[in-house]
Amino acid sequence: MVIWSLQVAIRGTVSLTAYKTQLKNARHRLNEAPRRRVL
Repeated sequence: MVIWSLQVAIRGTVSLTAYKTQLKNARHRLNEAPRRRVL
């Protein structure tokens, strides 16, 4: 039970980090997009 909760916690942390990275990349793309072409 302890191992399972530990795995869930690790998975949650990893997914949270990935989500933050995707959010940063998306923001970066939104900032760059208007310079390249009009949407």
